[in-house]
Order: sequence, then C-alpha cells, then structure tokens
Amino acid sequence: MFGKYSLGLLISALAGTSVAQPDISMSVAADAKPPSKDITFMLAAQWRASQCFYARAKENDKMFLSFQLRNAKPEFEVTIKDPANKIVYSSTANEHGDEERVFFTAKVPGEFSFCFENSDSTEKIIYMELSVTSYSASKSKTPDPLLLMINDANKALQQLQK
Repeated sequence: MFGKYSLGLLISALAGTSVAQPDISMSVAADAKPPSKDITFMLAAQWRASQCFYARAKENDKMFLSFQLRNAKPEFEVTIKDPANKIVYSSTANEHGDEERVFFTAKVPGEFSFCFENSDSTEKIIYMELSVTSYSASKSKTPDPLLLMINDANKALQQLQK
C-alpha cells in the first residue's frame, strides 16, 4: 500500500495546460514495496522550478531511478538525497542526456528524496520510474542467469591465467 502521493497534475501536464504544482511525494510503506512506480510529471516553464518525490527504504534496500525527458532540451538537474540530507546522486543539465538510470543501495533507513530542478525557462515533461527492492527479497531471488554465466566465464579465465 502506498502512503501519500498525488497524480492529479498528470492529466493537465499531458494535456499541455499550466497548473500550480505542489511537490508530489510517493512514500512506500516498509511492509509493501511495489516492484516499481512510474510517473509522468511536468517541470514548470520557470527557471529553478522543482519537483520532488520521496520513497522510504530500509538499510541495504536496492533503489532504482530512471528518467526520460519527453520534450525540450535536457536542461534540468537531478539530485537524490538520503534521509540525513546527504547527496547520493547529483547530475547537472550538462552531465546527463534525455535519459538516465541510477542504481544504488540504501546505506541508511528512512525517506529518500528524488528532486528535479529546471535549469532554464522551458516547460519539461519527464517520465520517471522509481523502484525500491527490499534486501531480503533481492537475496532470496534466483540468481540472474546472465550473471551466473559471467561469473563462470570469469572463473574459467582465471583458471587459464594460472
């Protein structure tokens, strides 16, 4: 079950109308983490307009953020902060393209922030996917066959080098 989140502005963002946008938060309850949540949102046509999203994680949970610009130039900044307000990831407009993927492991439990900030005065529509996978769930999954093949090839290569 999800905690607070609001998607009311998505219809107006996709329709191209202008609306005042409060921060959207997407808080995931610790006992029921979905595999992922995708959202399309609008950054207002205003310099330094920002939009933040929030997700809860436990220590060692795997977190994933993917974003894709649907229009305009990639003139926006992305910052991910941990519950202690330390920067986990930061990318300025010149450091990323239209699409980016970020994977990391939560080092501390709590609410992480995922913020997008406009670096120019052009309206932007951004598709975002946010995923939190619990450490215990990721440990209990069957290993990825591709990773197993890579590990086997690596072991064989090491044997050949001996």
